[in-house]
Formats: sequence, C-alpha cells, structure tokens
Amino acid sequence: GSATSALEDLASAASILLAPQLGPRWVGGAVEDVLQAVEQLASTASLQLPLPLTVDREHLVIETRAVEDPGEHSFTFSAPSGRGSRVDLPPLNSSLPLPLVAVAYLPTISQLLPQVINLATPTGANLTVAGPVVSVSVGGANGSSLDTPITFTLGHSRELVSYEDGDAVCVFWEFGESGGWSQEGCWAVALNSTHTACQCSHLTAFAVLLPEDAFQVSGCVFPECYSPAVFTYIVLGAISALLLVTWLVLARIRSIQGLQTTVHKHQVVALTLSGLMFLVGVGRTEVEGVCAVVAVALDFLLLACLCWMLAGVILVARSLLSPQPKTKFATYLYVIGWAIPFLLCGIPVGVVGIISDSFVEDLGYPHYCWFAPKVAWVFAVPAVLLVVVGAVLLVAAGWLQGHPRAGGDSSTTRVGATTGRGRARASLCVSGVLLGQFVFTWVLGLLAVYAQPFATPLPQLFESGFAILYATMGGFAFIVFCLNSKVREACWSKLHHKEENSSLQATLASSSILGHLNYQSPHHGRVGGNHMAFHNTLGMFRGPSPPSSSFTPTSTLTHITQAEDDLSKSLSLRAGPLPPSPTPS
Repeated sequence: GSATSALEDLASAASILLAPQLGPRWVGGAVEDVLQAVEQLASTASLQLPLPLTVDREHLVIETRAVEDPGEHSFTFSAPSGRGSRVDLPPLNSSLPLPLVAVAYLPTISQLLPQVINLATPTGANLTVAGPVVSVSVGGANGSSLDTPITFTLGHSRELVSYEDGDAVCVFWEFGESGGWSQEGCWAVALNSTHTACQCSHLTAFAVLLPEDAFQVSGCVFPECYSPAVFTYIVLGAISALLLVTWLVLARIRSIQGLQTTVHKHQVVALTLSGLMFLVGVGRTEVEGVCAVVAVALDFLLLACLCWMLAGVILVARSLLSPQPKTKFATYLYVIGWAIPFLLCGIPVGVVGIISDSFVEDLGYPHYCWFAPKVAWVFAVPAVLLVVVGAVLLVAAGWLQGHPRAGGDSSTTRVGATTGRGRARASLCVSGVLLGQFVFTWVLGLLAVYAQPFATPLPQLFESGFAILYATMGGFAFIVFCLNSKVREACWSKLHHKEENSSLQATLASSSILGHLNYQSPHHGRVGGNHMAFHNTLGMFRGPSPPSSSFTPTSTLTHITQAEDDLSKSLSLRAGPLPPSPTPS
C-alpha cells in the first residue's frame, strides 16, 4: 500500500541522484552517503514490506524475497540490466537467523564514487570498476561476518578482449574517512569475458575491478551502448545505394536541370549522409571527442534535411507567385538548405559549451554518440521549429495554389495557369509526404537510441520501425524523383537522340566525301552541278563559298553541317519560297 509506494518514490529519487550526468556536481563523500542510505532502505524493506518485492529504476534496482526452501540459496536479478548477475547465499545457519534477503543493484554508481583503491597486494595495472555495485543483506544484517562465504557473479559492463585468471580483483566498499575499494575478505573464483565470480566472507557492497586494457576497444555492449542490428545495416546500406543512384540520375540528365532538380539533389545528399552517419557513427563511443563530433554532425545533417524540404516548399510558392524566378533565387535556396542548419546547430552547441560543466560528455553521451537527455533540446527545439514552419508553409502554399491567378501572371493563358497549378499541387504533395516520413522515421530512430539502456524489447522495436520507415522514405524519393514522366521522357529522348546522331553522322560523312570529289573534278556533270547549285543557294544566306582548293573531307563536313543549320534557321524566319538557284555554267 502506502509503504510500498513510499519505497518506490524513494527509489525513484535515489535513481535520479545516481545518474552519471550528475557526477561533476557531487562533492566530498555525498555519493557514499547515498550508497549507505540505499543499503538501509533495501534492508528495511525486506523486514517490513510484503515479499517478494521488486522496484526497478534506471540507476537502482531493489529486490527482496524470503528464502522458504533451505536449498534455495541462489537467485538471479530480474532487472534487464542485470546481465545475468547472480547471488549465491551460504546455507542458513546461526549466522543468518532470518531468511529474508535484500539486494540493491546499482549499475552506474561506480562512475560517481571516488576512485580510491586500497589493495593489500597492489598491482601494476590501472584498475577500473568492471560493472555494477551489488549490496546484499540477509535478515536486516549488513556487514556481518559469515562462517561460509557468499558467492556473487557480476556481469561486465564491457566485453574483455584479453585477460588472465589473476586479472580480476573482487572488492567491497569500505565506509569511513579512508573510504574506498578494499579486497579484504574477498577473492575471485572464476573469470571469463563477460562475468566474474567472487566470494566474500562478509555482507556489504561488492564490485569487481579489472585492468583497463583488458576491455574491448570498440566500446560497450548491449544494453548499455547502442549498436545497430544487422537488419538495420542491410536496410540502410541498400537504401543509401538507391539514393546514390537517385542523385546520379538527377545530376547526369541535362534537360531536367533547374531549381527544382537542384533542391531534389540536395535533399537526396542530406538524407543519404544522415542515414550513413547514424549507421556507422552513433555507436562509436570509444573516443569521447570523436563521439561528440559524430553527434554534432548528425544534428547538422538532420536539420539540413528539414531545411531542404522547406526550400522545396518555398520554391513551389515562389513559382506560383511568379513563373520565372529571379536568377539569384538559387543562392537563396543554398542559404536556406545549408547556412540556416549550420546556425541552428552551431548556436545551441555553443550555448551548451558555455553553460555545461561536462561539454564533451553531454554532446557524446557515454552510451551512444548523441546528445545526453538533459541537452536533447539542442536538436529538439530547432527541429520542432522547422517542422512547424514547414507545416505552415505547406498550408500557405496549398491555399496559394488554389488561387485563380496562381501559376501565372496576367499574360499567362488559362491552360498555362492550370498546368502550373497542377505541377505545384504535385510538388506540394511530394514535399508533404517526405516531411511526414522524415519526422516519423527519425523519431523512431532517436527513440531507439534513448531507450537502449532500458527495457530490452523497446529499442529493437523502435530500431526495426526506423529501418522500415527509412527504406520507405528512400524508395519514395527514388520513385518521385527518378521515375516521373519528365525524367522518363528525358531518358528516352537522350537514347533516341543518340541513335539519330549516329545515322546523321554516317549520312554527312558520305555527303562530304562526295562533295570533295565533285569540287576536284574539272568537268561538272549532273551530280557536280546539283552540288554547286546547293552551295549557291546556301551562299544567299551565308555569303560566297570558299575556294575549292581549301576544301578537304574534314572541312567539307564542317561547312555542310554549319550550312544546314543556317539554312534551317533562315527558313524558319523567312516566308515564301526560296529564290531560284542560279544555273551553273
């Protein structure tokens, strides 16, 4: 009832105090006092509250139970962050009068406690706490001596790369003025890459020390550190390749180049880079400085995606107001797409650097390369602002698209205005769908990161949803940017034009050779006369023909091609039949 609720409230408050982000604010032995208070809270709960009882918080887990079966001396922590940690009690005897067990599991307190190590046999290696701190009390007794040692097995926070049997040091926290980690009465009995088994002859707060160079260099393992699943790697890799094909199509076809294609190309670049940065960088926690750079770069790319989507909406609205945008409008698009996200990213990061005592840690959270929860506003505030502005612009552009004069000015025909409104409607629909897909995709992606240290199923569900939505977004971009009628017609025209050019070049090559032979003949027959008549006719538009001595097969081909171009232009400008060709002498 109320007592259980009070215990849960106290556990929640203690969990908040034990958050690693508060480390720089702790002074003196305050953390030691919190540890002692948590031990007393768990011990009191085992004596006065109904059993069994489990209170699971982010940085604190309290479990109490009654050992009814004399043979039941072992239990495993039910918390997901327990990593298979286990406590094996000695047989119940006079030293353990009441079979009431209370265990406090503290996965992050070792980051807050002073790094004081008092070892009876000092080692040359730099030791660090390898996992959680576990406090055990039986029958309300904490710190009691035992006739038979207690055995506890603790999971490592990171996997070991290389280790020897003597590397592990089993310790307990010794309270008092000379407080620190002590190994008196504790020893290691087993060690592997993920767990260490220890025994102690007394009840208190236990931990395991291991050499720093024994840990895996690539960072920590699930669930404390984020690492994308194989499915996510495959999906994001495939969609990134598809987006690269999209960019190549948009960049290589000259006939579709314009402001709208420019916007589409930069949208594809921002989407591709943000996905790749998330895929390969968000789990690289081994170097704090690099992790912070990854977080800031991902922030910039996500804001750039939103800004280029806004640029697309602004371009549509500008085309509705005036069918012929100013030549400098492309510069405005670049400012919107790249300069504004640079400012929206740089200013909040600068503010964090001024007000934060742990700048690098806040920008590269210890469990993943993204902003710590307390500074999540660095991305959330600009992103929400851009989404709201985008929604408002979409509504305004949609209203403008329905205006009678939208799509043209007073001199534009009704058919032209209708066509302009149709294209604007299609562009607005594409922008709206992309914006919605982007928002939902990255909400799930960031939730997968933030939920990683908590319940196991949620991060996997969020990550799978993120991968599926990202694939949908990339596929949609490929379809609307590369498979629309304009691009298909441009591709078909380009292929057809190549075939016509090949045929025309063969025809002109044979004509140039024939013309060269006619000019070298001293007697002009029917073929030569007709050819001279053709050149005399061209002379009316181009001037006199060059002397026959200057013609070669290559120069003849060049002159004939130029003459045909000039003739076509002249025929389009002149009305009536051509003047009669002079009769060759």
